[in-house]
Amino acid sequence: PDNTSYTLSDRKGWLGIKPSEQTLDGNGSPSFVGIRQQHINFQATTCMLVGAPKAGLTVFRGPQGHYDLYAQGNKLCLDFRLGTLLHHQEITTRSDNKVYLRVKGTAEMYYFFYSTDGQHYQEAGKMDTRYLSTETQGGFTGTYLGLFAEGDHDGNTAWFDFLHYMTS
Repeated sequence: PDNTSYTLSDRKGWLGIKPSEQTLDGNGSPSFVGIRQQHINFQATTCMLVGAPKAGLTVFRGPQGHYDLYAQGNKLCLDFRLGTLLHHQEITTRSDNKVYLRVKGTAEMYYFFYSTDGQHYQEAGKMDTRYLSTETQGGFTGTYLGLFAEGDHDGNTAWFDFLHYMTS
């Protein structure tokens, strides 16, 4: 990892992730911080101040399989990457710089949500868990829940206040 892409000191109490031209789709080292999914039924939530060209929350199996809920410009988007297949969906237009992103996992599905106040969440979409499984994707490292930033490294930073992970 490029340690200059991450900061805990520039904004006290927040994680700053500077965007990288390396994307989650590539084999390089993207600007990404993640934790391994530890439970079948879980919920992960973050609060983000949008600054980077593209930043958000990902359910990441590898470059060939990940689901991403993110802000890009004034849009909130949801992508599903499965090998060479990419489904891209614009969810809504944002007017605020702060957004809450959430993923809930069950044995069958990942459900994605967003909120502007951290209290009232709207569903952004859902996708089958099996496409990120070891049986489908191969390997043995498991799925990660992560925060990421992509795009030109132009001084903009995505700021994350927290990442709460809990079983449900």
